[in-house]
Amino acid sequence: MKTWLFVWLGIEIVHDVNREIRNTAVRYSLYMCCGFLLKLITTLTLFSHPSIANEDYYGLLFKSYAYPQNERTSLDLSLNHSFNVHKKQKLEFELSMWQADKFGYIFRSLSQDNNKLDLIYLPHEAEGPTLKLVFNESQELISLSVPAEKMARNQWHSIQLNFEEGIQLKLNDTTIFHRQPYRFQSLTFGLNKNTSNQTFEIPPFALKNIIYTADEKVLHQWLLNEKAEQTAHDEIGNWHIQISNPSWIRSKYFNWEEKATLNGDMMPGLVYNADNQSINIISNDRIERYFIPHSFQDVISYNASLTVTDPAKKGIYNYLTHELLLYDLQPTGMHIYQDTESSWIPLNDKKEVKQQIWKHSAFINPLDSSLYVFGGYGFFTMKNDLWKFDRTDQNWKQVPLSGDKIWPRYHVSVGKGLKPGQFYIFGGIGNESGKQELGQQNFYDLFQIDLTDSTVSKIWELDPPDNHFLPTNNLVVNPSDSSFYGLSYRNFDTDGSLALIRFSLHKPTYEVVSDSIPYSATRMDYSDVLLSLNKPTKELFAAVKMSDDRKQSETKIYSLLFPPYHLDEGEPKNATSFFAKHSKQLSWTLFVLFALLSFFVIKKVLQVKSNQPIKYQPTKGSSTPATNTQIYLLGGFTIIHRGKDLSKLFSPKLRELMILLLLTNTGELRGIGTKTLTHVLWPLMDPAKAKNSRGVTIQRLRQVLEKIGGMELRFSNDKWSLNFREEVYCDVLDYYTLKYRYGEQFPMAALQQMIALLKRGTILPNMQMEWLDTKKAEFINDVLDTLLGQTEYLDAKQDAELLLEISQVVLLFDDLNDQGLALKLSALTNLGKHGLAKTEFDRFQEKYKKVFDEAYPKSFHDLIH
Repeated sequence: MKTWLFVWLGIEIVHDVNREIRNTAVRYSLYMCCGFLLKLITTLTLFSHPSIANEDYYGLLFKSYAYPQNERTSLDLSLNHSFNVHKKQKLEFELSMWQADKFGYIFRSLSQDNNKLDLIYLPHEAEGPTLKLVFNESQELISLSVPAEKMARNQWHSIQLNFEEGIQLKLNDTTIFHRQPYRFQSLTFGLNKNTSNQTFEIPPFALKNIIYTADEKVLHQWLLNEKAEQTAHDEIGNWHIQISNPSWIRSKYFNWEEKATLNGDMMPGLVYNADNQSINIISNDRIERYFIPHSFQDVISYNASLTVTDPAKKGIYNYLTHELLLYDLQPTGMHIYQDTESSWIPLNDKKEVKQQIWKHSAFINPLDSSLYVFGGYGFFTMKNDLWKFDRTDQNWKQVPLSGDKIWPRYHVSVGKGLKPGQFYIFGGIGNESGKQELGQQNFYDLFQIDLTDSTVSKIWELDPPDNHFLPTNNLVVNPSDSSFYGLSYRNFDTDGSLALIRFSLHKPTYEVVSDSIPYSATRMDYSDVLLSLNKPTKELFAAVKMSDDRKQSETKIYSLLFPPYHLDEGEPKNATSFFAKHSKQLSWTLFVLFALLSFFVIKKVLQVKSNQPIKYQPTKGSSTPATNTQIYLLGGFTIIHRGKDLSKLFSPKLRELMILLLLTNTGELRGIGTKTLTHVLWPLMDPAKAKNSRGVTIQRLRQVLEKIGGMELRFSNDKWSLNFREEVYCDVLDYYTLKYRYGEQFPMAALQQMIALLKRGTILPNMQMEWLDTKKAEFINDVLDTLLGQTEYLDAKQDAELLLEISQVVLLFDDLNDQGLALKLSALTNLGKHGLAKTEFDRFQEKYKKVFDEAYPKSFHDLIH
């Protein structure tokens, strides 16, 4: 961390040099110096962390409640050995909770006099998931909590226990100390079979990189990076430990693990819901769901059954509008699932596509939150059309494409591209004309569709393999290594399997990267395969639906850790290098070098600045705040995160809730009560339905805020409020911060800052709601009072340019404001711009006449005197 801090400091210094130093020779010299140091730091960092590229590919997974007690995992560090009592002991390891809702013991240790010290995981504490150190099964010494969202499997936590004057527990960056003296002589992770010290209740957790240090000397290190052995090898000492019932994480990057079996009818609806991390199997009378985080299943029965057997029907989850859709391309074919009613609500499609389309591919476009479908087969013809469902007029519309031509095809695989609005299209079956009677061929080509301009670009084409294969519905793109993954199977293989294949995004190469999943393609019309990436747990999930009798179906769900890692690709590199051994000395050396460089740069910048006269410059506009996330209400609702516009993540109701929370988080107010919130957003709804809608909307907002980061929705003291960290900027909150910080008279710099942020425009100009109109009027009046109040402290002639800027902002917020007009005309006159002043007055008169249908009552001379 220290080393990367130096990198960040170096980048900031280079940025300041570029901005402040005008002497080209000095600037060049400093760039060279900074560049050299940054390269040196990067090199040292890579060499001192040789395992960084493979850090997630190993560890020991502990078998837990799903197994009989005698088959659960046990790692006894003191098996056939015992730890000597030292003045100082330190135990370090990395921990990941594989199923965060299960209670149990992480380890139990014993001292020389048989005192017990247990590390216990409690998932349901009020403060959130908690790790506790318990002494002799009765005295709670230390308790540390972790946010629930951080407890997803495959998220690793660093734990360190120090035993010296007492016990110190460090969890990630949080440390707590207790004075209880203790030294352990034995320690067992997971199942403990010792008759007097048994621990059978163990949660599903993973462990790696255990390090034992005594009196400042590292004596043992167990990486737990084995493949299939029952022995944990000691990298430093010679304590090679036998493990009972091990399950190695490395194998889970190659071998699919069957997680669940769900039953349904012939409705071809397999859907991944990213919001609640579930896989949904849609049937005519119910939805069966498998929840990924807790491996939990449930069933939702409908109030009114569907009667759908057409395999052209498909399901998809719109992650932008948070809606579960069931559709085909025929009249009344679009349905939206209504949680509150437990039923499907049909949309009255005004126009159908000319004929039904089977085996098409579907995706959601983040640019307009709409459903798109591509390709498919219908009435002896294969398709290459792109259709969009327009929710505004409930109409299917064809999207014309330009650029490279994609031949008609079905069984296409589709996935999101690297930029919003870009999608990849891979493979399929078809021919150049689309006519079935002219035969079919397998395609092995990759295209990109860019919906910002509706263009198609062909990226590459594979030579046909000896054994033809077909891709399934969707693919998963991995930007970090410029690849994509897809499940494929051999054409019409009656007793075959699915294989996961990794393709390059840039060149026609591919490789199989997993073992196989059983799959029969006998009845492709009534089978379905869904591949999805669950990002919180870093897992691929495959849902495979098959049927033997065309009446009932069986769906099996499999998981694979992501990204896949072939067991034969080599060992994770964990050798200790010279740089790692001497990282402390190197860190101090780098610190001294940066301190000297910083001193020289700051001295030079101060010399340059001291020769520059201080003069007021008219503000040209607000620069982008140096924060990860910016929220703008001025000029329109916009949320930017790391340069990307994420405003479309907010559905109309989410946007309304977000704005309400922002506007009640300002000024004298801090939060809004549940009753008031419900009355504002659902004023005419039945109380029970309003309560349900409120709960759903709040949950969805929390999920969106978690995705963006830096913000959280809190309920405290009977009020809902938004909590921000420093990396979040909000223009309206910035306005109130400036106003209340400086009070009656602003310093010049603060006034310029306020003008700059208000120049974006008036508040939420394109949103009209009764409650919001009142809030907007209050804010606009506050802005006008604040700005016009500051003019009393400015000189009409000396500060004419600043007064002109203030008048422009006043008229931006209220284009028929008398005081704003008078201020603008006076400022222009004092700047010698008499003709422009008269023109502005004439424009104002015309606008006034148009709005009020009467002449403006004041003359030009009335306003400037």
